[in-house]
Amino acid sequence: MKKLLTAIVAAATIISAPGCSSVCYPVESQQQCVQSDPLEDIFKSIVCVRSKGKYQDENGDTFTTAQFGSGLAYKQEAGWSYVTTNHHVVNLPDEISRVDFFSAMPAKVWKKIEQEIAIVDSKYDSNSADDILLELIREDQSLDTVVLRAETPLYVSRAYEVSSLQEHLADDVYVLGVPLAFERGVTKGIVFNPQVELDGHYYTMLDITVQPGHSGSPVFVKEDDGRIYLVGQIRICMPHAMGICGGFGLATEMSELEDVWRINQKEPAHSPFYRVPEEEGSSPRRDTK
Repeated sequence: MKKLLTAIVAAATIISAPGCSSVCYPVESQQQCVQSDPLEDIFKSIVCVRSKGKYQDENGDTFTTAQFGSGLAYKQEAGWSYVTTNHHVVNLPDEISRVDFFSAMPAKVWKKIEQEIAIVDSKYDSNSADDILLELIREDQSLDTVVLRAETPLYVSRAYEVSSLQEHLADDVYVLGVPLAFERGVTKGIVFNPQVELDGHYYTMLDITVQPGHSGSPVFVKEDDGRIYLVGQIRICMPHAMGICGGFGLATEMSELEDVWRINQKEPAHSPFYRVPEEEGSSPRRDTK
């Protein structure tokens, strides 16, 4: 009887443990409680986006350059996975002028002949076999945001809700991204100013450490009840003009982004990128442009 009472007390303690979600299951005649963290689930939807361009001069010489940012896989529809990041992450100029400081020759003009956007493990990823190609389908340069899509299935977290409401001063915020294009991570800060107007758009100013590579990172707010809300997208770190990323960042508000992302909407059937959902047992097909 003493052993039975001990087992009952232990089971009750586990089930009612604070901070533990109600996900309990029997393991070898015992109760084990698994704590479910929404941020850990969202973390699986964060990707490193690389935009790589190949340039050629008039003599046929070529060179390749690349830039990186963070992306969020936020939607799946009709066999596609949708990813968003900043416009400046994927935007490569059509021409580049390069000066050889050790030569008296004028600046040489290089023209872009190829561009590839892909999900990679990091800036140091040398294995191209597992790169996931992305296709640009929507962009808004004024908001510095784009929508990309992949045929490869990506993990899309359902552990958050979308909020277009204005945040409050000192709200806890979390930025999930790939700083320095090195490794995924989460940074915590607070809302410094919930509404800053710049160039006709509204942003949330964050007191948070963001670095190059955080561009395009989603911004989340965690409420007292544990719910997570997607509230925006990192645009720039400050002071941006100095090229130094310190303790502040600007995030585009979801009220500005929702129409571009179509986050809770179907893709328009008239879009040249729309693919008719396949019937069960049919082969994949894509509408021609």
